[in-house]
Amino acid sequence: MIGIRLSKYLNREHVQIGLDFLDVDTNEDVMLFVDPLLLPENFKKIVDDFIRTVYRLYQNNKKYDALNLFNHSKECNAVHLGYSQNKSSGTGVSMRMLNQFFGYVYGSQQHVQENLLTSVAMPMFTFKFSKDRMTDLIVSLLKKELIEFSLKQAKKHNLRISEDTMEFDYWDIKKHEWSKFKSRYLLDPDVKKSNPLLILIPKNIVNKRYEVTPERYVSYIFKGMQQDPRNQDSSGKPLTQKQLRDRIIDTQYRENKDKNFILDETQKTPKLFLKYLNHVEKFSDNKSLLDVELVEFLTKG
Repeated sequence: MIGIRLSKYLNREHVQIGLDFLDVDTNEDVMLFVDPLLLPENFKKIVDDFIRTVYRLYQNNKKYDALNLFNHSKECNAVHLGYSQNKSSGTGVSMRMLNQFFGYVYGSQQHVQENLLTSVAMPMFTFKFSKDRMTDLIVSLLKKELIEFSLKQAKKHNLRISEDTMEFDYWDIKKHEWSKFKSRYLLDPDVKKSNPLLILIPKNIVNKRYEVTPERYVSYIFKGMQQDPRNQDSSGKPLTQKQLRDRIIDTQYRENKDKNFILDETQKTPKLFLKYLNHVEKFSDNKSLLDVELVEFLTKG
């Protein structure tokens, strides 16, 4: 099926350029993800409030109530992001994942917990919960904000808006719970679709990959380890990161190697993660994709 890219529908000469939202093809999913590091402060507060609310329930031994909060998070085909539905790694969190991440937070030092209970840390430390699942969760939590953004863009660009309303779930940061709201919504330009809902995503919060990842944290840890004489050869030359990986990670861990390694290292030296976050966040202003990068990504192939 041939899709309709919104810029073409708007009779714009160029794909993406001059638009505040991601210029998706409405019949395809683009391999871009909502990056927690790029969220504006008002979005970030909502997502982090959800994570901290889950943790409070977990801490009070209400694990099933905590797990149930994730049941509102579902893959949203109306945003056209991430893996296609048949390739999706799934959404939500299992009890095993809940215990693994929030149990780890519970056992961590108090001053580290605040930095672990964030949208940046959760996909990095939780097994089988990465950019695809995190994007689904963020979109679900921010549904009200994204619907309002879509309607604002629709009015600005004269896009079709529904006559009727639809009920949506969203995370209410004031009540610290899932709530519902009714709203008109942006209609997909493809009038033949049975579900015409279209949700626009601000282009400055999407990325091709997450900037904060277990692999990059491992590299950061290794750079510190290379200063240790025990990780240098007889001439004082540091072992390469590949040599360190062979020696430390590949020989000690069988599965989820990078995540297990960073969990252990952060537990042993909590300040490591704080230092890494400070290192990464210094460059967060430069992480949003430029229009030229988005154009190249959206039009390739």
